[in-house]
Amino acid sequence: ARKEVYCQALCELEQRLMTADKAYSLRSNKLKHAIQAGGLESYAGMLVASEQGTIEFYRRAARMTRVALGQSCGPDHAGSQILVDLDQPQLEELVRAFVQIRYPRTFAGSGLNLSTQTHAGHV
Repeated sequence: ARKEVYCQALCELEQRLMTADKAYSLRSNKLKHAIQAGGLESYAGMLVASEQGTIEFYRRAARMTRVALGQSCGPDHAGSQILVDLDQPQLEELVRAFVQIRYPRTFAGSGLNLSTQTHAGHV
């Protein structure tokens, strides 16, 4: 039952992070233009891009943790493939640490291989 509570909380976190990401007015081409504009607009664009990257990182961490705990996830809205590749080792370590701390007996000796569970599906 405790695992289900964690999964439900992670699902809610993922949804709230997606909502937060969608709230930015600087997106896609408008964001690229702001970054290239120079001056204060450029700094604002870089800040927004950084915040969006952080939101995406934690959204994916929540999703990967749910998968590691055995909860299937709906379709993913994957971010940039470059970020997926760069963040993958850190995400796997974050999820592995959470699972090993919260469920040491469940996953002890199982080798919890996250890369095969999550990387192919851009979780």
